[in-house]
Amino acid sequence: MKQVLVFGGLSSWGFSLSEVLLEKGVKVVSISSAINDRERKQEEEREFFLGRNAFFHRADSLPEGSMDGLILADTFRVQETENKQLKKKMRFVLRSCARPGAGAFVFMSSTAIYGESGRFSEKYPVHPLSAEGKAADVMESLFVQELLKMKQVKAVIFRIDFSDDTEERKRRIADLTSELAFTAHQGLEVVHYIDRKDVAPSTNQKIRRLLGDRFFDR
Repeated sequence: MKQVLVFGGLSSWGFSLSEVLLEKGVKVVSISSAINDRERKQEEEREFFLGRNAFFHRADSLPEGSMDGLILADTFRVQETENKQLKKKMRFVLRSCARPGAGAFVFMSSTAIYGESGRFSEKYPVHPLSAEGKAADVMESLFVQELLKMKQVKAVIFRIDFSDDTEERKRRIADLTSELAFTAHQGLEVVHYIDRKDVAPSTNQKIRRLLGDRFFDR
């Protein structure tokens, strides 16, 4: 049975991801991403719904042994001071997972990093204008810097629109994120999923190539 470490597995978006992974028969070890009492209380409330699942474990420290993947589900804060706190926690997790057999790394980021040009392509230089985009850019850079220190790492930066947080969409994003953790590729891939009605389907070509059309025809 596969086992995945989820940083922020009880965060707002991480909770849906943990649910989907468990439904797919994957063991989930969640590491807290909370940086204040309010976020810690929210994690405790969400844990109530997953804690009875034998395949879910909330850990205060990183588990021993190898993992089949690491998913960073809670990766930035708009406030700079909060982002700095989160950065410390994330850096610790990444460095602790830099060991043989760690599996693939998936970093959930924001499409706000593209700016407001309306042009979406993993090939274009990012041009963040909003506070969200700038925070995501800082944390993506941290992620890449830590990857460069590792050897033989398979990783994905997955950019999505966090403004639409309906439960149905969260589960859709969670499904795609969980599959990206087990894709057959090497090195670092940067992909996005943009499901706005005014954006052509061809905008998502790269993630379609990685996962296959079957994930987009249902």
